[in-house]
Amino acid sequence: MSYCSTCGNEATGAFCARCGNATPEYSDPEPSVATEQAAEEGRTPLAAPASSAWPPPPISQPATVTANEATVPPAPYAIWIRRVAGSLIDALVVGIPFVILLVAGLVWGLQTVHWSCHTISTSSAGSSSSSSSCVTTPGSHFGTGGIVLLVLAVLLLIGWYIYVVFAIGSERGATIGMRAMSLRCVREKSFDRLGGGWSFLRLLIAQVLKLLSIVNMLDLLWPLWDNKHQTLHDKAVRSVVLDLRP
Repeated sequence: MSYCSTCGNEATGAFCARCGNATPEYSDPEPSVATEQAAEEGRTPLAAPASSAWPPPPISQPATVTANEATVPPAPYAIWIRRVAGSLIDALVVGIPFVILLVAGLVWGLQTVHWSCHTISTSSAGSSSSSSSCVTTPGSHFGTGGIVLLVLAVLLLIGWYIYVVFAIGSERGATIGMRAMSLRCVREKSFDRLGGGWSFLRLLIAQVLKLLSIVNMLDLLWPLWDNKHQTLHDKAVRSVVLDLRP
Protein backbone atom coordinates (compact mmCIF):
# COMPACT_ATOMS: atom_id res chain seq x y z
CA MET A 1 0.00 0.00 0.00
CA SER A 2 1.31 3.50 -0.86
CA TYR A 3 0.72 6.98 0.55
CA CYS A 4 0.92 10.37 -1.08
CA SER A 5 4.21 12.10 -0.33
CA THR A 6 2.49 15.52 -0.27
CA CYS A 7 -0.66 15.15 1.84
CA GLY A 8 -0.14 11.70 3.37
CA ASN A 9 -3.47 10.38 2.08
CA GLU A 10 -3.71 6.69 1.16
CA ALA A 11 -3.28 6.31 -2.58
CA THR A 12 -4.84 3.49 -4.59
CA GLY A 13 -3.91 4.55 -8.12
CA ALA A 14 -1.30 6.42 -10.05
CA PHE A 15 -2.33 9.81 -8.49
CA CYS A 16 -3.55 10.88 -5.09
CA ALA A 17 -7.33 11.35 -4.95
CA ARG A 18 -7.00 14.35 -2.55
CA CYS A 19 -4.18 16.49 -3.98
CA GLY A 20 -3.59 14.92 -7.39
CA ASN A 21 0.14 14.23 -6.99
CA ALA A 22 1.70 11.06 -8.43
CA THR A 23 2.15 8.18 -5.99
CA PRO A 24 5.71 6.89 -5.34
CA GLU A 25 5.33 3.68 -7.42
CA TYR A 26 4.40 5.57 -10.55
CA SER A 27 6.29 8.82 -10.10
CA ASP A 28 9.76 9.48 -11.41
CA PRO A 29 12.69 9.29 -8.95
CA GLU A 30 12.73 13.12 -8.91
CA PRO A 31 9.42 15.00 -9.29
CA SER A 32 9.19 17.25 -12.29
CA VAL A 33 9.18 21.05 -11.96
CA ALA A 34 5.57 21.23 -13.14
CA THR A 35 4.42 18.85 -10.38
CA GLU A 36 6.24 20.78 -7.63
CA GLN A 37 4.90 24.08 -8.86
CA ALA A 38 1.37 22.70 -9.02
CA ALA A 39 1.67 21.42 -5.45
CA GLU A 40 2.86 24.83 -4.16
CA GLU A 41 -0.01 26.62 -5.89
CA GLY A 42 -2.59 24.06 -4.75
CA ARG A 43 -3.51 23.00 -8.26
CA THR A 44 -4.06 19.50 -9.57
CA PRO A 45 -1.20 18.55 -11.91
CA LEU A 46 -1.90 17.15 -15.32
CA ALA A 47 -2.09 13.37 -15.39
CA ALA A 48 0.78 11.58 -17.05
CA PRO A 49 0.00 9.57 -20.15
CA ALA A 50 -1.39 6.15 -19.30
CA SER A 51 1.28 4.43 -21.31
CA SER A 52 3.98 5.78 -18.99
CA ALA A 53 2.64 3.65 -16.14
CA TRP A 54 3.31 0.43 -18.00
CA PRO A 55 6.64 -1.25 -18.78
CA PRO A 56 7.87 -1.12 -22.36
CA PRO A 57 6.97 -4.07 -24.59
CA PRO A 58 9.48 -6.93 -24.57
CA ILE A 59 12.07 -7.04 -27.31
CA SER A 60 11.28 -9.84 -29.73
CA GLN A 61 13.95 -12.50 -30.10
CA PRO A 62 15.21 -13.46 -33.57
CA ALA A 63 13.58 -16.55 -34.99
CA THR A 64 15.66 -19.69 -34.87
CA VAL A 65 16.06 -22.03 -37.83
CA THR A 66 14.32 -25.35 -37.23
CA ALA A 67 15.51 -28.71 -38.51
CA ASN A 68 12.87 -28.72 -41.26
CA GLU A 69 14.34 -25.48 -42.63
CA ALA A 70 17.94 -26.67 -42.65
CA THR A 71 19.75 -26.18 -45.94
CA VAL A 72 23.36 -27.11 -45.18
CA PRO A 73 23.93 -30.89 -44.91
CA PRO A 74 25.71 -32.12 -41.77
CA ALA A 75 28.11 -34.10 -44.00
CA PRO A 76 29.15 -34.01 -47.68
CA TYR A 77 26.99 -35.71 -50.28
CA ALA A 78 28.34 -39.16 -51.15
CA ILE A 79 30.04 -39.28 -54.54
CA TRP A 80 29.09 -41.81 -57.21
CA ILE A 81 32.05 -44.18 -56.82
CA ARG A 82 31.44 -44.64 -53.08
CA ARG A 83 27.78 -45.35 -53.66
CA VAL A 84 28.67 -47.94 -56.29
CA ALA A 85 31.17 -49.56 -53.91
CA GLY A 86 28.50 -49.83 -51.20
CA SER A 87 26.05 -51.39 -53.66
CA LEU A 88 28.66 -53.94 -54.79
CA ILE A 89 29.30 -54.98 -51.19
CA ASP A 90 25.56 -55.46 -50.66
CA ALA A 91 25.33 -57.45 -53.90
CA LEU A 92 28.10 -59.77 -52.74
CA VAL A 93 26.57 -60.20 -49.27
CA VAL A 94 23.22 -61.36 -50.61
CA GLY A 95 24.26 -62.51 -54.08
CA ILE A 96 26.82 -65.17 -53.16
CA PRO A 97 24.52 -67.23 -50.88
CA PHE A 98 21.60 -66.71 -53.27
CA VAL A 99 23.55 -68.08 -56.25
CA ILE A 100 24.84 -71.02 -54.18
CA LEU A 101 21.32 -71.97 -53.10
CA LEU A 102 19.95 -71.52 -56.63
CA VAL A 103 22.61 -73.64 -58.36
CA ALA A 104 22.58 -76.32 -55.66
CA GLY A 105 18.80 -76.51 -55.83
CA LEU A 106 18.80 -76.94 -59.61
CA VAL A 107 21.54 -79.56 -59.57
CA TRP A 108 19.96 -81.54 -56.75
CA GLY A 109 16.50 -81.37 -58.21
CA LEU A 110 17.50 -82.35 -61.75
CA GLN A 111 19.38 -85.43 -60.55
CA THR A 112 16.11 -87.26 -60.01
CA VAL A 113 14.65 -86.22 -63.35
CA HIS A 114 15.15 -88.85 -66.09
CA TRP A 115 14.90 -87.87 -69.72
CA SER A 116 14.06 -90.01 -72.72
CA CYS A 117 15.28 -88.59 -76.04
CA HIS A 118 14.26 -89.78 -79.50
CA THR A 119 15.71 -88.86 -82.89
CA ILE A 120 13.38 -88.80 -85.88
CA SER A 121 14.80 -88.78 -89.42
CA THR A 122 12.81 -87.63 -92.43
CA SER A 123 13.71 -87.59 -96.11
CA SER A 124 12.03 -85.96 -99.08
CA ALA A 125 13.08 -85.16 -102.67
CA GLY A 126 16.61 -86.41 -102.17
CA SER A 127 17.19 -84.53 -98.92
CA SER A 128 17.09 -85.83 -95.40
CA SER A 129 16.73 -84.14 -92.02
CA SER A 130 16.58 -85.26 -88.44
CA SER A 131 15.07 -83.85 -85.26
CA SER A 132 15.25 -84.91 -81.65
CA SER A 133 12.85 -84.53 -78.78
CA CYS A 134 13.27 -85.26 -75.09
CA VAL A 135 10.57 -86.04 -72.54
CA THR A 136 10.70 -87.09 -68.94
CA THR A 137 10.22 -90.75 -68.24
CA PRO A 138 7.20 -91.83 -66.20
CA GLY A 139 7.82 -91.68 -62.47
CA SER A 140 10.69 -89.18 -62.61
CA HIS A 141 10.31 -85.89 -60.71
CA PHE A 142 12.21 -82.84 -59.54
CA GLY A 143 14.01 -83.74 -56.32
CA THR A 144 12.48 -82.60 -53.03
CA GLY A 145 15.86 -81.43 -51.76
CA GLY A 146 16.24 -79.21 -54.81
CA ILE A 147 12.82 -77.67 -54.21
CA VAL A 148 13.76 -76.90 -50.60
CA LEU A 149 16.96 -75.17 -51.69
CA LEU A 150 15.14 -73.10 -54.31
CA VAL A 151 12.55 -72.03 -51.75
CA LEU A 152 15.35 -71.00 -49.38
CA ALA A 153 16.90 -68.94 -52.17
CA VAL A 154 13.63 -67.09 -52.72
CA LEU A 155 13.15 -66.52 -48.97
CA LEU A 156 16.69 -65.18 -48.73
CA LEU A 157 15.97 -62.64 -51.44
CA ILE A 158 12.71 -61.56 -49.80
CA GLY A 159 14.41 -61.32 -46.42
CA TRP A 160 17.14 -59.15 -47.89
CA TYR A 161 14.62 -56.70 -49.34
CA ILE A 162 12.87 -56.48 -45.96
CA TYR A 163 16.23 -55.82 -44.32
CA VAL A 164 17.02 -53.06 -46.83
CA VAL A 165 13.69 -51.30 -46.13
CA PHE A 166 14.27 -51.29 -42.37
CA ALA A 167 17.99 -50.51 -42.62
CA ILE A 168 17.52 -47.49 -44.90
CA GLY A 169 14.50 -46.26 -42.95
CA SER A 170 16.19 -46.55 -39.55
CA GLU A 171 18.14 -43.88 -37.69
CA ARG A 172 21.40 -45.29 -39.08
CA GLY A 173 20.01 -45.12 -42.63
CA ALA A 174 22.45 -47.63 -44.12
CA THR A 175 22.78 -51.24 -45.24
CA ILE A 176 25.84 -53.42 -44.64
CA GLY A 177 27.59 -52.12 -47.75
CA MET A 178 26.70 -48.50 -46.98
CA ARG A 179 28.06 -48.87 -43.45
CA ALA A 180 31.29 -50.28 -44.82
CA MET A 181 31.62 -47.13 -46.96
CA SER A 182 30.44 -44.76 -44.15
CA LEU A 183 27.29 -43.73 -46.01
CA ARG A 184 23.87 -42.73 -44.69
CA CYS A 185 20.56 -42.15 -46.49
CA VAL A 186 18.45 -39.28 -45.06
CA ARG A 187 15.75 -36.81 -46.07
CA GLU A 188 16.78 -34.17 -48.57
CA LYS A 189 15.61 -31.08 -46.62
CA SER A 190 15.73 -31.89 -42.91
CA PHE A 191 18.46 -34.59 -43.03
CA ASP A 192 16.43 -36.71 -40.59
CA ARG A 193 15.85 -40.47 -40.84
CA LEU A 194 14.02 -41.48 -43.99
CA GLY A 195 11.41 -43.68 -42.33
CA GLY A 196 10.06 -47.10 -43.26
CA GLY A 197 7.36 -45.89 -45.67
CA TRP A 198 9.66 -43.74 -47.78
CA SER A 199 12.35 -46.42 -47.63
CA PHE A 200 9.91 -49.00 -49.03
CA LEU A 201 8.83 -46.61 -51.80
CA ARG A 202 12.47 -45.85 -52.63
CA LEU A 203 13.27 -49.57 -53.00
CA LEU A 204 10.11 -50.21 -55.03
CA ILE A 205 10.92 -47.42 -57.49
CA ALA A 206 14.49 -48.68 -57.86
CA GLN A 207 13.25 -52.21 -58.65
CA VAL A 208 10.71 -50.92 -61.19
CA LEU A 209 13.41 -48.89 -62.94
CA LYS A 210 15.49 -52.07 -63.28
CA LEU A 211 12.83 -53.44 -65.61
CA LEU A 212 13.57 -50.60 -68.05
CA SER A 213 17.14 -50.98 -69.20
CA ILE A 214 17.72 -47.46 -70.52
CA VAL A 215 15.99 -45.75 -67.59
CA ASN A 216 17.82 -48.02 -65.15
CA MET A 217 21.14 -46.99 -66.68
CA LEU A 218 20.20 -43.32 -66.28
CA ASP A 219 19.17 -43.99 -62.68
CA LEU A 220 22.54 -45.54 -61.86
CA LEU A 221 24.60 -42.87 -63.64
CA TRP A 222 22.59 -39.80 -62.59
CA PRO A 223 24.76 -39.05 -59.50
CA LEU A 224 27.72 -38.37 -61.82
CA TRP A 225 26.31 -35.00 -62.92
CA ASP A 226 23.81 -34.23 -60.15
CA ASN A 227 24.85 -31.51 -57.68
CA LYS A 228 23.64 -33.62 -54.74
CA HIS A 229 24.78 -36.93 -56.27
CA GLN A 230 21.20 -38.27 -56.23
CA THR A 231 19.83 -41.15 -58.26
CA LEU A 232 16.42 -40.90 -59.90
CA HIS A 233 14.82 -43.01 -57.17
CA ASP A 234 16.44 -40.65 -54.62
CA LYS A 235 14.80 -37.68 -56.31
CA ALA A 236 11.44 -39.48 -56.40
CA VAL A 237 11.32 -39.78 -52.58
CA ARG A 238 13.48 -36.69 -51.85
CA SER A 239 16.34 -38.54 -50.19
CA VAL A 240 20.09 -37.96 -50.27
CA VAL A 241 23.10 -40.09 -49.31
CA LEU A 242 25.73 -38.49 -47.07
CA ASP A 243 29.38 -39.38 -46.65
CA LEU A 244 30.04 -39.71 -42.90
CA ARG A 245 33.81 -40.12 -43.09
CA PRO A 246 35.66 -37.80 -40.65
